[in-house]
Amino acid sequence: MSALASVALFPSSGAALIASPDSILRAQVIQRLNGRCRPVQQALGGADALAKLEKGDCQVLFLDRRLPDLDAEELLATVQKRFPGIQVVLLDSGRDSAEEGDVPELPKAPRPVPVSARCERHPDAESARTKPLPGMIGTSPAMQHVYRMVRLVASRSTTVLIAGPTGTGKELVARALHALSPRSQKPFVVVNCAAIPEALLESELFGYTRGAFTGAVQSRIGRIPAAHGGTLFLDEVSELPCWPPIRARPRG
Repeated sequence: MSALASVALFPSSGAALIASPDSILRAQVIQRLNGRCRPVQQALGGADALAKLEKGDCQVLFLDRRLPDLDAEELLATVQKRFPGIQVVLLDSGRDSAEEGDVPELPKAPRPVPVSARCERHPDAESARTKPLPGMIGTSPAMQHVYRMVRLVASRSTTVLIAGPTGTGKELVARALHALSPRSQKPFVVVNCAAIPEALLESELFGYTRGAFTGAVQSRIGRIPAAHGGTLFLDEVSELPCWPPIRARPRG
């Protein structure tokens, strides 16, 4: 049975979320839904999808088996535990159709499940909490969200963007990611991008050999090679100058 064909037969109403890096697949799902789910949100990866699920009241999740950041089966288990009222349809962007049985049968006209009901289905709210990250404390919903997101991505070799105002603990999150990752026994290298002059950027990041320029009396390993096999934390990465620099063309 085609996965997209099952979408056409799905008679749901309410909010939906489509998680897939494939823009064509997302467009096909929206077309097959034909307005039966509103609003319809889109996510390019698993972490983005989980963040949207926690902020909204989604009724159905269309989940691509091939996500760029998280394992779809692991994410599915997380969704089923955290949001038991959400129906999940698995899709495969790598194939035109799925074998019968790959797509779960969904009940007709599922009744919306309010957020409060989802919480009541957990037999023990305390046991549902995620343990704090190494070096961190706090049990608020915001911190619980951070803990879950970090544990989802820590085991994978993927670039992580940690955003937040100054003083909110971005380096603590980065260190926790490193401590929970398979790279924990390798170096954790911090680079304060705001403190590196543009003229020294290349040599600081990549290093240099003795005699490469005036004053280079000995070779020096760069920050990137020093972090090989471990984690490179680019603090204040938005302060890095555009590199290589873009030079304005003379007029006339």
